[in-house]
Amino acid sequence: MRRHLHDDRGQVMILTVMFLVILLGFCALVLDVGHAYLAQRRLQSSVDAAALAGADALPDIASANAGAGQYGNGGSNTPFGVDSVKMTVTTSCLVGVPGCTTANAVTVKETGVVKTYFGGLFGVPSFNVNASATACSPCGSKPLDIMLILDRTGSMCTTDTGADDHPTCQDMVNARNG
Repeated sequence: MRRHLHDDRGQVMILTVMFLVILLGFCALVLDVGHAYLAQRRLQSSVDAAALAGADALPDIASANAGAGQYGNGGSNTPFGVDSVKMTVTTSCLVGVPGCTTANAVTVKETGVVKTYFGGLFGVPSFNVNASATACSPCGSKPLDIMLILDRTGSMCTTDTGADDHPTCQDMVNARNG
């Protein structure tokens, strides 16, 4: 019996099995976290598209909400691999942009659940992912003063080669139409 207690054979096998379990745990963690990150990026792409589509329809709030819904979850950009996605669309006036009366920004937020492949073995059956995006129209623009100057001199009745263009005065006609 004493001979078997001092026998060192087989210890490497026990250590290998222990470290193999730890290695498989790390592989499972990498796969699940990587999958959750990919799902979050898909969710972010969905909210980016929805916010831009909604901002394109501003200042009409109903059209902005409809545009965001068309390109967000349930529309053209439903994120693949994300379950139970909930989307909220809000409109607001950004304080940095002058002249806002109803709304000049659309904020879209989505939350969802990503199931894990191996996380259930460690008590983590899913990850919650979320994303948000804000788009505005017009954004950061300041009011511009536009000045139009009409030249009523004889140069408005000459061609680009300097020839006389009377009585049509095409440059004057173009200026009036513009």
